[in-house]
Amino acid sequence: MSGEVPKFSIITTCKNRLDHLKTSLPSFVAQKNCEVIVVDYDCPQQTEKWVNDNYPFVKVAKINNRELFNLSAARNFGARISIGQYLIFIDADVIISEDMSFLEMLDILNEKLITEGGEPVAFDHDCREGICGMCSLYINGKPHGPWQANTTCQLHMRAFHDGETIVIEPWRANSFPIVKDLTVDRSAFDRIIQAGGYVSVNTGNAVDGNSLPIEKDKADASFAAAMCIGCGACVAACKNSSAMLFLSAKVSHLALLPQGAIERKSRVLNMVAQMDKEGFGACTNTGACEATCPKEISIANIARLNSEYLSAGLTAE
Repeated sequence: MSGEVPKFSIITTCKNRLDHLKTSLPSFVAQKNCEVIVVDYDCPQQTEKWVNDNYPFVKVAKINNRELFNLSAARNFGARISIGQYLIFIDADVIISEDMSFLEMLDILNEKLITEGGEPVAFDHDCREGICGMCSLYINGKPHGPWQANTTCQLHMRAFHDGETIVIEPWRANSFPIVKDLTVDRSAFDRIIQAGGYVSVNTGNAVDGNSLPIEKDKADASFAAAMCIGCGACVAACKNSSAMLFLSAKVSHLALLPQGAIERKSRVLNMVAQMDKEGFGACTNTGACEATCPKEISIANIARLNSEYLSAGLTAE
């Protein structure tokens, strides 16, 4: 480091896992502006020798007191001799395959934390097929990560470089309060749907599917809008934390069909009012929502929402 104080200190613990250390250590030392410390506790002598022979600039801290042969003591020991501004604790036996999904990686992390007596990281997940909308991770400054038209559960570790530091955050919006760790409360979306996201139907036998002829263009546009899974990525990406793309998708897919005609005026007025009540911001017209939407919902739906809202406001009784 040529006398420069490193920004990060990577502290990795090793206990009879030289084989894993040989795999993980090259990734650690590849990081810029970092010092690497290997805390060797209850390991054979060849571990320290291998590190010194291959990476002489890496600090090796060996614990000889058998009463301190535990993970917490090893990490604290490494922290005391570190000089970096920030500490990063990584165990040598955490090996992540490029074929793992992002959520599988988090599962492995949580399994290790539980095994070590720690508390797992809370994050939302359900179907892991990209259709439930439960994923809500802000990965390296982008909702759902670097891939386009992709949910977090469909993201795989091959999207990242070996040794890359991944920053994971929850959705950042006041209307989505954090419950714990990476889990947020998105019940505001539920209340918007309750305000008008429904149609009135008569009870009895099911209506024949072909009894109402619908133009193909309208049917296709309605289906495209209905693909919204309500994940909230549009809100997380927007500078104003606007829910306009979500709301416009829910209003559009009903407004385009004859089944949604009965509540057409009241629906848009009530849902927009509820959106404002929940504290979501106004549309910025920057298109960040469309760019990050995993289902590629078009901002043309926002134009349709504005048209519906204006029409309903002018003709409301």
